[in-house]
Amino acid sequence: MRLKSWLIVATTAAALTSGLTGCSIPDYDPVTIVYEDYQESETITWVVVGTEIQRSDQIDDEDAEETGTEVPDRAAFVNSVHEELHPPKWDGCTDANEMTIETHDPDGKPYVSKLEDCGVQQKYVDDMFWALGEER
Repeated sequence: MRLKSWLIVATTAAALTSGLTGCSIPDYDPVTIVYEDYQESETITWVVVGTEIQRSDQIDDEDAEETGTEVPDRAAFVNSVHEELHPPKWDGCTDANEMTIETHDPDGKPYVSKLEDCGVQQKYVDDMFWALGEER
């Protein structure tokens, strides 16, 4: 076997092995996400169980409007949840809308993250909207 072919085979095998033995992302389920839009006095809550989403949208003291849908891509959603639970540190900004994510891993360990919809954390809020199949 030529050296170049051997290197390709060895590199591919190493990549596959590291993928099998590397850290994995827990399958967070169920997940509750609450978005507080202070300017509009609106609270949007998503409860995700498996691929099912129950969405509740409430403005001020009006009755909540509830709808059901499915997660467009479960793997992308779980990856997004994992990123949202481990965001970069941020000093915050004043009067920012907030997103809170609550879940637990398969072992029952609870996780909670509160993100501000501004600065470096805005990307994570945007990613979560996308993972839920929502428009911004």
